[in-house]
Amino acid sequence: MTRVIQALLALIISVFAFGFLGQWGSAGGGTVDIALIAIWLFTWLGVKDTAIVFAIMVGLLFDSQSFLPFGYWTIMFLLVVLLIDWLKNSYLTVSSFYQAVVVLMVVSFLMSLITSLLLGTTNLLEILTSVLLNLVVGGLIYYLLAFRLKMFQRWTGKRL
Repeated sequence: MTRVIQALLALIISVFAFGFLGQWGSAGGGTVDIALIAIWLFTWLGVKDTAIVFAIMVGLLFDSQSFLPFGYWTIMFLLVVLLIDWLKNSYLTVSSFYQAVVVLMVVSFLMSLITSLLLGTTNLLEILTSVLLNLVVGGLIYYLLAFRLKMFQRWTGKRL
């Protein structure tokens, strides 16, 4: 994927996240985190280098619009990419749909928890609601891209 398309996708995600879909001022907020889902998809179904560049683009856009310290979202998204890549290469050798959803659940929970602890607004119900919504939306998008549209036929994962 070219860098121009990545930049346009990052801009679209930023507009949706700060527009009517997201509440980035509140931690978790019980909303769908489309930036996290997009970064998860780029990392899980793509190449690590492409996911790092995309995470930096989205992170810088989020940092420019957020009231958190500059660099927070960029660092968080880079850590998400590195964590997903490490889990995928170290422990998850089959790379199935279920493993992808489990990784999304872990990353979504950790990111919501860290952000809520930083802001001092820890509400476990909102964090769990956000994780559940991310799982539902991420699973549907993964299913649509990987199974129905067959966009990732070249990527087969490691078989046992």
